[in-house]
Order: sequence, then C-alpha cells, then structure tokens
Amino acid sequence: MTGIQVVNEHDEPKFVAALMCCLGVLAIIICSVFVLEIELHLALTIALIWTAFNAAVLGYRFRDTKKLMNDGIIAAVGAIYIFMLIGVVIAA
Repeated sequence: MTGIQVVNEHDEPKFVAALMCCLGVLAIIICSVFVLEIELHLALTIALIWTAFNAAVLGYRFRDTKKLMNDGIIAAVGAIYIFMLIGVVIAA
C-alpha cells in the first residue's frame, strides 16, 4: 500500500440516520430563520456543524469529508459554467 491509498473504516449511514440528518438540517434552518430570526448564513453554519457531527459519528474524519466536498464541487463546476454562460447571453 502506498502513502496515497488510505483505508477508512466508517459506517454507511442507514436510512433512518440519513433522514434524521436531513430533517435536522431543515429544522435548524427553519427554526433559526423564522423562530429565532437570525441570519441565514449563521443558520447554514449551524447546520454545517450538525452534519459534521453526524459524519464524525459515522467515522468520517475531516480529511475524508473535505475530499468528498471537493469531489462534489468538481463535479458541479461544469453546470456552474453553463449557468454563467446563460446569464451572460441573457444579459447581452
């Protein structure tokens, strides 16, 4: 095994755990914005902490979570460029 390959032991989320995480994020955002009347970016930060806690419970480390986020962003870059191009065409 080379230094690049890393074996991670983590649990795959069960349906109930994934549902609780998603519902937790929705509840945090809705309660923060409408009940507590705080800014949306603070609510999103709290929701990010909630999801990071759930990922840690499943055994993911920060390095793993960071790599998964980067992979998601790289996959979406093409669509972002297309939306920017559409915006430029509409503005012209």
